[in-house]
Amino acid sequence: MPKPAARNLAAVLIALLTVAAFLLIINPKKIFEAYRAKKSNDSAPRPSTFKQLVEEQKSTPAATPSPTPIPLTFEQMNDKYGPCVKSSVLMYHHIQKELTEPEYLTVTTNVFRQQMDYLKKQGRVVISLGELADFFKTGGNTPSKSAALTFDDGYFDFFTEAFPILKELGLKATVFVITDEVNQPGYLTWDVIKEMNRSGLINFANHTRDHQNVGGDYSAVEQQIVIADIALKQANTNVPKIFSYPYGITSQNAIKVLENLNYDLAFTTQSGNILCQGQRLALPRIRIGNSSLSYYEL
Repeated sequence: MPKPAARNLAAVLIALLTVAAFLLIINPKKIFEAYRAKKSNDSAPRPSTFKQLVEEQKSTPAATPSPTPIPLTFEQMNDKYGPCVKSSVLMYHHIQKELTEPEYLTVTTNVFRQQMDYLKKQGRVVISLGELADFFKTGGNTPSKSAALTFDDGYFDFFTEAFPILKELGLKATVFVITDEVNQPGYLTWDVIKEMNRSGLINFANHTRDHQNVGGDYSAVEQQIVIADIALKQANTNVPKIFSYPYGITSQNAIKVLENLNYDLAFTTQSGNILCQGQRLALPRIRIGNSSLSYYEL
């Protein structure tokens, strides 16, 4: 039997041989690199107190936000796109006895009456869009406190709720008609369009054939605008020629079609009250809701 000392020595030799075999299998370079990386991380300075953490946060550069575009002044707009005029073109959709969904498209009859009375009391002169077109053509004068009234889509409630008030007060307005919807339930008929047109107060203008986005190819956009243009001409209206973009979306194809058809004005849904000749085919309006016009700083 081997002696205990010999057994212990044999065990130590076996252990050393095992370690040597292990080192031959494992890449020593990688072991060293991993060790060095760990030591480097361990030696990096670390904040040990709350105060140090706060100071570290203070020293971290903050992201710089993009600057908010500054709207051009009237003088700047006039220099760039003029001649310009300050005039508030109000945009309506439904005028109804009660609010209905979607509420943001509806003004009640009582509130609408109050809004029209407010314009009168504030000394606002309600002009037609034809007068605005004349200003761009001739450079003549417009009232210093002017406004214009527009109604999109051609709903039948314009005839029953808005028109009687406008007629009583002698106020002019433009209704942008979706011509394929005329004579359909909830929309104006050609008979009432002709009746209101004869009053001399209301002009019926182009809002496309069936309210398609005019951001498509030229042929599709041309069809939308031209078919509506022909229908309005047959009803002896849309003089001068005025257009409203469905959903307020403009496009170069639409502008080209309007130019070819000799349109005088076109309106978006972009908010603003500076109207310029250089932007006559992409003019802003002010969307009106069921509240006092004082809310819109009119």
